[in-house]
Amino acid sequence: MASFNKSLIPLFQYIKISPEQRDSDEAFELALRSGYFLHIMDYPKGSVTFSCILPLQVEDEKLSATLWEILQLNLMNEQHPAITLAASATSREIVIWSRLYREEVQPQSLISLYERVVHYIEIVGKHLSSR
Repeated sequence: MASFNKSLIPLFQYIKISPEQRDSDEAFELALRSGYFLHIMDYPKGSVTFSCILPLQVEDEKLSATLWEILQLNLMNEQHPAITLAASATSREIVIWSRLYREEVQPQSLISLYERVVHYIEIVGKHLSSR
């Protein structure tokens, strides 16, 4: 079993899923209760990157204010590793992502980051849907 897959076993046990393991897997996609999808990738190689794309479906006159509100969360992000929120320049989407580097990938840090990223996704998703 590839080391990326092996490093995710504690997380999959924690969330009580058992995806089919293949040596060639470099990414997984998890459906969240909120309806969004969390991508877990081996990128850069040897790291674990979590990401999620949220649609930015707000009226044009509210777009700028909504973006400023959402992107301010980056300033209040004091935990390590940081969770970054970004806006796509080519589409109306918010990208939420974070990464554990090779030397940081331990069961507890992986589970903790997963919980934080999912929390961000839920909070930002609710905020966007209320606009």
